Amino acid sequence: MESFAARHENKRAEQALEDAIAAVQHCIGSDDKSADAHSLLADLYGRKISLGGCLAGPRFGPKIDAENKKALELAPGNVRVYASLGRQYLYAPKMFGGNIDKAIENFRDGHPARLRLRREFRLACHRLSQEWRRPKFRESVAPGCAAQSA
Repeated sequence: MESFAARHENKRAEQALEDAIAAVQHCIGSDDKSADAHSLLADLYGRKISLGGCLAGPRFGPKIDAENKKALELAPGNVRVYASLGRQYLYAPKMFGGNIDKAIENFRDGHPARLRLRREFRLACHRLSQEWRRPKFRESVAPGCAAQSA
């Protein structure tokens, strides 16, 4: 889709986008509990607006909002959902809810979902470093490494 748009092949880009939207809608039809699928659909609708011109905004804008709300409801800690929300606020005109500050808030590294992921990552690294100090663990993970490090 992006390669078609870059070469100004709008008809082919629109067809690829329609195919992608249909595929994601099919996935949502079989599993409505996927926050990633809902936020992906919101992003695809946003891309539809960029290809469809100013008349596509009123048609797809509410769909973007609904899909992002559904995704946030399903997975309030999902970083991809916050990235999609950030794009929604960034690209929407002010009169339709666009807000740079809200976009930054959703993109910012300090977002609670990202902080939680960072804490979990740091904790996992800390635990791994503690385990790595044990020769028996090192030998089970990387044979021959325990003798070298001792």
